[in-house]
Amino acid sequence: MVCAAEVALALREQSGDAHAAAIVTRTGRVLDLTPFTGPNASIEDALRWAECMVVSEPNARGIVLLSTWRGVMEDLRDGDIPTIEEARGRLREYGVALDLWVRCDAERMELVTKDEVAERGLQSSPDQDGSGS
Repeated sequence: MVCAAEVALALREQSGDAHAAAIVTRTGRVLDLTPFTGPNASIEDALRWAECMVVSEPNARGIVLLSTWRGVMEDLRDGDIPTIEEARGRLREYGVALDLWVRCDAERMELVTKDEVAERGLQSSPDQDGSGS
C-alpha cells in the first residue's frame, strides 16, 4: 500500500485532479497504469479502462484505483459505492480483484479498502433505513 500511496502523491503533483487505475500481478508488480485528467475525468473512466485491459492481460490479478485532487478531496459520492461494487463483480469474472482505492489531496490521504466499500454499501442500502422496501 505504501507504493500505491507514493504513486498517488506523484500523480497529484504532476496532474492535480486525476483518476487512474493500475493493473498489478499477484506479487504487486505494476503491469500498466493509466491516468485520466481534466475537468470531466472520473473514476468511471479509470474503471472502464481497467476492465478493457484485464481481458487481454493474463497476468493481471488486481486493480488499484487512484484519485487525486489539487484542491480539497471530494467526498465519496452516492454513486461511487455501487460503481465500485459493479466493477468488482465484472472484474471477478477474469480472476482480477479490486481491493484498494487510494484518494488524496494536498492535506490528507484516504485508503478505501474492499471491506470499507462493502460496509458503506450496506449502510446505504434501502433496507437499512427501516423502510422495508
